[in-house]
Amino acid sequence: TGIAIDFQAAVWDETLKKVGSGAVDAHAGLFFSKERDEFLDYGSVLTETATHYFSHKSLPTINKVNDLADYKIGVIAGDFVEGYLKDRLPHSSVVPFSDYDSLMKALRKGSLRVFAADTPTGIFHLKKNGLISTFTFVPEKPLYESDWFVAVKEGNKPLIEVINRGM
Repeated sequence: TGIAIDFQAAVWDETLKKVGSGAVDAHAGLFFSKERDEFLDYGSVLTETATHYFSHKSLPTINKVNDLADYKIGVIAGDFVEGYLKDRLPHSSVVPFSDYDSLMKALRKGSLRVFAADTPTGIFHLKKNGLISTFTFVPEKPLYESDWFVAVKEGNKPLIEVINRGM
């Protein structure tokens, strides 16, 4: 499109607030949810991605979502997976973290041994923190698969149309 883009990194909840308030123009990728649809307009599908739980290799293989109830599961606060797990597990099992740095710190310390994340994001942070050989996931057993969308502040149809044309 010839439009310059300035990517701004922020903790998850902050990314949603910035787009919803108009402080930034667009979100580079997120799942659709009814709650977010109240303040965002969605554009084109960017890609389909899976979300997995990642567990310490010393733990037995977890075969179904209900088996996660035996553990504290780290998630990023406000991420789609937080609500997904809270709908299926006791809320006390789901432990929200403000960012991946604090979640990874808990994994390194051993105070947390399971977390859930969009698969590419989980792998990235495990590699970045030198934990990839310590944690595992079952590729053929995602928690769910869904589309990632670009999104803008509710009502900004002209920008979504420009982004969709560019995609």
